[in-house]
Amino acid sequence: MQIQAGVDTKRLNQALGSVIAEINKVKSELAEAGELQRAKEIIKGRLLIQLEDSEAVASFLAKQLILGHSIETPDETIKHIDAVTAEDIQNTAAELFTAEKLAFSTVGPSKPEDIKPFKFV
Repeated sequence: MQIQAGVDTKRLNQALGSVIAEINKVKSELAEAGELQRAKEIIKGRLLIQLEDSEAVASFLAKQLILGHSIETPDETIKHIDAVTAEDIQNTAAELFTAEKLAFSTVGPSKPEDIKPFKFV
């Protein structure tokens, strides 16, 4: 999982604080039904647009094989996306977003002492 942002170094702590706050929110609150549905539609739409290219279809199938999964059609993938619940999102966020798994990097004129410590809930 990766989160990235382009921000002015003067606002780095503010941006990092906002990202951490959103992560904590996803871990502690269920996604609203409308928000979850919009996210699903965006993901499905992007998938279908990407799969209009034959090379992307080959990549889609190859990734499944390489990862040891059974071959799934785009329609089956869409059914899995539709089956995701707010609880699934919250549980996955709790599993993925822990202090032990956090890695942070910057590109630009910042120093470690410039970064304020933040806390995950």
